[in-house]
Formats: sequence, C-alpha cells, structure tokens
Amino acid sequence: MIEHKIFILIYFYFYYQLILIFLHLKYFQTSLFQSDKIPKYQDNFLFYIIFIVFKIFLILLLIISVILLLIVNQILLLLILILKLMRILITLITICIITGVFL
Repeated sequence: MIEHKIFILIYFYFYYQLILIFLHLKYFQTSLFQSDKIPKYQDNFLFYIIFIVFKIFLILLLIISVILLLIVNQILLLLILILKLMRILITLITICIITGVFL
C-alpha cells in the first residue's frame, strides 16, 4: 500500500515538472515575440536552454528511477518467493527425517 502512495507522488511530481517545462517554454516564446512582456531573464538565452535541459534531465532521471524501483520491487518479490519455497522445502525434509522416510 505504501508503494502505491510513493508511485502516486512520483507521478504527480513528474506531471508537475512537465507543466513547469511547458510553462517556461510558453513564457519564453511569448517574450521573444512580444516586446511589452519583459521576462525576468530576457537577456540570458543560455539560462533558458540550461534550465529546460536540466528539467528534461530531471524527468528522465525520474522515469529511470521509477523503472529501477519496479525492477527492484520484482526482484525482492522473487527473493521472498524463493525464501518461502526454501522454508517449505526445509520443513518437508525435516518431516521426512523425523518420520524416518529416508532411512
């Protein structure tokens, strides 16, 4: 149940970052063509490029982390299943030894 809450938070953060990128792109585009709207960083074109690349990098990092979290989750579930099967196997071997089936 906690994992679902974590995934919901990650998805909300992901969409929040996408919205920020599109807002900044739109704001920058209007500042280029409309001289009455003076943005905060109008002279610094490189700042916008670095900012957008950084945001895209954060989103890619977020996607990679979600994929890795899913893979690790599946590996942990597989390990738990293997441990449960080993416990059942050890229990069966113990019962066989106690009852003398192997003798």
